[in-house]
Amino acid sequence: MKISINSVMSMLYYLGLTVYLIFMTLTQTMFFNYFRGSAYVIILIFIIGVSYFKELVSVLSKNTGVVDLIYLIIISAFTFFIGGNELLCTTALVYVSRDMEIKNIVKYTCFLLFIELIIVIFASKVGVISSYSEMRGGLLRKYLGFRYFLYPSAIMFNIVAAYVYSYQKKIKLLTLFLFLITTVYIYVNTYAKLSTIMIIFMLFLAMLEKYFKIFEQGYLNNLLRYFKYIYVFLGILSILIIGNYSSRILWMEKLNYILEDRLNLANISLNLFGANLFGVKNLQWQGNGLSLSGIPILNTMNYLYVDNFYINIMQQYGIVFIVLLLILLTVTITKAVNVKSNCLVIILVVFAFHGLIDNLMLTLYYNIFLITLFAKASSLQDKNKLTEEEKW
Repeated sequence: MKISINSVMSMLYYLGLTVYLIFMTLTQTMFFNYFRGSAYVIILIFIIGVSYFKELVSVLSKNTGVVDLIYLIIISAFTFFIGGNELLCTTALVYVSRDMEIKNIVKYTCFLLFIELIIVIFASKVGVISSYSEMRGGLLRKYLGFRYFLYPSAIMFNIVAAYVYSYQKKIKLLTLFLFLITTVYIYVNTYAKLSTIMIIFMLFLAMLEKYFKIFEQGYLNNLLRYFKYIYVFLGILSILIIGNYSSRILWMEKLNYILEDRLNLANISLNLFGANLFGVKNLQWQGNGLSLSGIPILNTMNYLYVDNFYINIMQQYGIVFIVLLLILLTVTITKAVNVKSNCLVIILVVFAFHGLIDNLMLTLYYNIFLITLFAKASSLQDKNKLTEEEKW
């Protein structure tokens, strides 16, 4: 049996993606105890190596040019310099996915992450891994085998968004019900409000799509054109508000209270560490969560963490990186709007607003839609095209 070059490239890509999704997701859980250290480094090198091998096969088969391989090398060197192996793994997989079928990748990720999420929660319940609980705000929050109680719902949102994007017309009520039950279970254990609201919103959109085909409506596409620059707008807005935050300004103080002190903490971080072109080294942030031994790492007297995605990434990886990322996201939304991929645009816009109060967006297990950053416009296009009647 003859195997085509495209099949080889596809197998290599999915091999790297599978290893990434399984093990990088598990770094967010107490399972990380089983493969941290040198084993983890080997896994990272394997993912990077497979990504490069896939790109090399593509160049040798003349599917892509040598220039594309050079771009990968430049991107790899830059991301390794500012963020290390973890960021390099993500950006390498994102770049080499540009000639793959985006919807198939998203669909595969939805299935794999959901199975993994269920396994982690089940393992924590039967005692395979530790399950931590804490009282906060008068509520008993359970970590469900993860190293922080917000992680399960953040992954669940990625799963639901991936499902809605992948299936659209073929959305199944039984699957939506399964996701709803899982979401409710996670919420009553973790009380993670933001991600739960986002999940419910996506499930609501799924219902509208199933019965009213809203993603095919021309008026929606016309409306979404106004959101092309949403990432740039929210990024600048974050810098202006957080950079100029003062508790003496009444509306800022009220907003900070609503956002549970996020503005104040981000402002403190900016004043203490600032920002530079390639990221602040040795950021002394102290957040919530668990050590690998299952012990809380929080010292409430020294708590300092930046939840705002735009400020967080700017401080961690630098002004150059955040500017390039915002440009790529803006170009991606523009391409999606132009090919009338309304569902994708909505998801990217939701992530943009999500970034105002949560930084969990720069890994594929929290945001599989990063793979659209280098994708061709044609691969973002929905299969079902609008008729002239549907446009209006």
